[in-house]
Order: sequence, then structure tokens, then C-alpha cells
Amino acid sequence: MNESQHSPAAIDGDDLLRVENLSIDFAVGSTTVHAVDDVSLQVERGEIVGLVGESGCGKSTLGMSLLRLVQSPGSIVGGRILFGGRDLMELSDHELQRLRGQEISLILQDALAVMNPVTRVGEQLTEVIRDHVGGSRAERRRQAVAALSSVGFPRPELSLRSFPHQLSGGMQQRVSIAQSMLLEPRLIIADEPTTALDVTVQAQVLELLKDARTTHGTSIVLITHDLAVVAEVCDRVLVMYAGKVVESGPVQEILQAPKHPYTAALLAALLPLRGDPPTELRALPGQIPQPDQWPTGCRFHPRCPLRQRLGNPQLCSTDVPTAQGGPAHWAACHFVSEEGAVASHD
Repeated sequence: MNESQHSPAAIDGDDLLRVENLSIDFAVGSTTVHAVDDVSLQVERGEIVGLVGESGCGKSTLGMSLLRLVQSPGSIVGGRILFGGRDLMELSDHELQRLRGQEISLILQDALAVMNPVTRVGEQLTEVIRDHVGGSRAERRRQAVAALSSVGFPRPELSLRSFPHQLSGGMQQRVSIAQSMLLEPRLIIADEPTTALDVTVQAQVLELLKDARTTHGTSIVLITHDLAVVAEVCDRVLVMYAGKVVESGPVQEILQAPKHPYTAALLAALLPLRGDPPTELRALPGQIPQPDQWPTGCRFHPRCPLRQRLGNPQLCSTDVPTAQGGPAHWAACHFVSEEGAVASHD
């Protein structure tokens, strides 16, 4: 079975974003690090797609590449990024600058780090409108007030005069979301937008993202390590490990019947919301290796509980697994089966 036949990019649909066989390398001295390796995905119009995995698996690098923001010593060395039918790899810097913010926007985990600390919130919002749309100063201010009001600022006119450090973490993130939605982009890349927030504010931010989809038909790529967040807002989910997508499918199918042992292990480590707590946490042993030390064969095989139960077959350490399953839900594992998926929870 050919991997390209069962990758998300091969699913027919009204796709807004289609990534085909994307690879990203980093030059570290005389070593070339393959941070993202032959990744394909698609995002349909109005769809929220989750991208999950442990820290260090390449999620953020992949997310930044969707706006061609990978900086030296990193570079996109292969593949295509198709947005609305246009190949972003072929656009000029000027064309990309027009597209960023207006058609594709980015929300980062640390909103304060990407805001100008000596510029008032209102100016940071209105300059986005000025650079992309124009209009009078009064009209730009009106749009900025409306944007802050839409993300829950009780007194948006006064908040325009605030400096970023005068706002709480939750309010800073609301400003970041308001800025990302100012021009009603067709796609938002949200990279860990709720990680630094408390549970109450996190829920409010997630509601804002869902409202963007409902109100404007916005598509969202939500990068997170929190499977509970994925269950709350996503339609589909892609699981990344060591620079590769190892499983992709509808969120409910993956949460209830994962096909890849890595996905199953992530789910097994979660605390149950109901019933008695476990006597011990079933954390996955070990950690993702460094990108310049990816294992041969299946990159998950040194940590794989399913491989251990099967007697450590040599195939796992020598051959790269291709995607197994249907086009809607597949996993890159040599031993994908219902029995294997269930066994991974034991």
C-alpha cells in the first residue's frame, strides 16, 4: 500500500489547504537535521484540524512552514503547500506579505512575546488594517474596537489605550486572537494558544476559536499537546512523532479506537474524568530522540509497547512503515489492527 494513497492530502473534499510531502531540514554545522519528513495533510473550508504530539516532534516547525516562516538555518527542502489552489512555495516575498494576516494568520502561545511592548494595543491593531486594507483613521479605530469587543473585552475603547504589559495573560491572548481575526482570514494557525492560560480562560479562548469558524467559516490548524483540547474543538486530528505524521483521522475515531500504538499510549496516559483514579500514571517511557538521532525503520519502535509485546520484530527497526487503513483514518504502523490498537491500552 502506497503512503500517498492513504495520506490526508489524498482525501477528496473542499480543501482550503493541501500540504504534499513537505520536508524541512536544519543545517547544524556539518549535520543536516530532518525536522519534518515527508508530511502531507489537508484542511477543508470551515474545518478545525488538530496537530498533536509530544514536544520536539515537529508540530510548531510544521505550523510555521505553512506561512513560509521557517528561518535559517532551517529550510523547506521538498513538497508543496497549496492554499486555495495557489502554491505558496512559488509566491514572492511581497505576495506572501500580503497573504499573511489577510488570508492566513498566526496565533502563538506567548502573545506578549510577539506584541510590541512600547506600542499601545489600539495602534498594534489599527496598523494591521492600515497595511492591508487602508481606510480612514476613524474607520480603523472602529474596526479595532469591534475586534476587541468580539473577543470579550468589556470596555474595548479603554483597552485600546493599554500597553501589552498592562493586560493579564488571558487578555493578551484575546488581543492576539482579535488581531488574527481582524481581516477575517480563511485560515488560522493556532500554535499552543491555551497552554499558558488557566482552565477558565482556556475554555473561553477555545470558544473564541470555535466562534471564528461559526461566524466567518474560518479553517483552523490547532497545534497542541493536549488531547482534551482536541476532543473539545477539533473535527480531525493528526498525530506527529519524530517529524512524521503517524496517524490521521476523525477525532472521535482516534480517541475511541486509535490505530497507532503511539496514539494509544498518549491516550492511556490521560487521567479519567469519571470514576476512580488509577493507582499509577501510565506514562510512556522514554522521550522523543533528538532530530539528528531519529531511529531507523519505524521511529517509534524503541518506545513502542506493541512491538515489545510482539517479541521485538526486526521489521520495526529496519523498514519504514507505510500508511495502513482507509483514506479517512490511517496509521503508519507495520501492525495496524483492531486487536493491536486495543492491546495498546492494556
